[in-house]
This record gives sequence, C-alpha cells and structure tokens, in this order.
Amino acid sequence: QEIVIPNTVTSIQNQAFYRCAALSSLNFEDGGTEPLVLENATSYSTAPFYGCESLTSIAFPDRLSVIGDYVFADYSSTSTYAPALVSITLPASLKRIGNYAFNYCNTLETVTFANGTTLKDEDANNLGIGKYAFHYCSSLKTIALPESPNTADKYTVGDYAFNYAGLESVYIPASVKAIGANAFRYAKTLSTVTFAEGACPTFGNDVFASTIVNNIVLPEGIEVIPQDM
Repeated sequence: QEIVIPNTVTSIQNQAFYRCAALSSLNFEDGGTEPLVLENATSYSTAPFYGCESLTSIAFPDRLSVIGDYVFADYSSTSTYAPALVSITLPASLKRIGNYAFNYCNTLETVTFANGTTLKDEDANNLGIGKYAFHYCSSLKTIALPESPNTADKYTVGDYAFNYAGLESVYIPASVKAIGANAFRYAKTLSTVTFAEGACPTFGNDVFASTIVNNIVLPEGIEVIPQDM
C-alpha cells in the first residue's frame, strides 16, 4: 500500500503510522514552502513508523528539516518492527538527524546526502547526527558525511552514532567539528577512514575501537589523540 502526504503537512508526530504493517511506500506531494519535521519520539514504540515492517521506499521532500529521535528505530537486532528501508536519499534541506533515528535498521544499505546539505547542532542533546543515529545498521557499507557549503557551518557526530554498523569505509568532511565516543566502535569491517582537506574534529574515546582500520591519515591541526582511539 502507498500513502501520499499532502504538501501542506509540516509535522509527522508520534505513532502517526503505528503498526501500519501493509504500508510499503511513502511519498510526499511536490511543492510546499514550510519545513517538514519528523518529530522526536520518546521511545521505539512511540515512533511514527514503528511496526511498518513492509515500508521499503520513502521519497523525502526537499523541505525535510528534521528526522527526530527514534523515528525509524527498532529495539533489537532480531526485532522486525523497523521499516525495511534499503536506500534513502536525504535532501539538502535536512538540518538534523536525531538520536536513535535509524537504530537497528538492519536492511539499510545506502544513505546518500544531497549536495549542499548543512547539518547543524541545536544543543548538546540535538546534534547534527545524534547519538546512536545509525547504530547497528549492519547492512550499511559506506557513508560520505555531508560537506556544508559554508565552511563556518559545523556539526557533531554523536556518541555511538555508527556503533556496530556494517561500514567498510567512511568519509569525514571539514564540516564535522567533533566525533563522539564510540562513534564507529565495533564497526567490525571498517578498514578505511578518509578525512577531507581541512578536517580537524575533536575525538571522543574509542572512536574506532574494535574495527579493522588499516588506512587512516589523521588531519593536520589535530591536538589530542584520545584514549584507545
């Protein structure tokens, strides 16, 4: 089954499509001028798409601003309540990906950020890429984090953001100002980390612990190499 969201909708809230198990495709009407927010949920079971296990396709509109906490999350690696998304393209209008947003989305293979995407930290609890945002996305093999067009716009990759992900390589642009503790820990197939020219983030502890990284050149200007990096 397919649902088309009108371009007048500006907010999708908790349990909006709760256990719509037959929903396979979600599209948004073209047009609209107001930003669209997929609102923060307080837990997995209150997320707007919890139980949409047949949902394999979402065409995000160019006005998507926030993917909030837990929006597409599941609660364990063996649960089947998360959407079965395989590939997503995130528009340049996106500002923030919340905590646990895609947690345990085991089928997710590809995440593409549109050119010009400018992620931003709102505060310590609402980072550009939140804590556990892509935790245990075990099918996600590679990701190029977005480069902001304005070099002054920086964002943080939160603690455990890609913990246990299936990543083999990651590209870190100059727009990333900080990488939280355990951000890529236990990404057990991660072997290559590439920093863009001018990238100089701070690092939490154990960022690349328990990976197989064998090809990394730390950026010029780094001041502290943390414990068990």
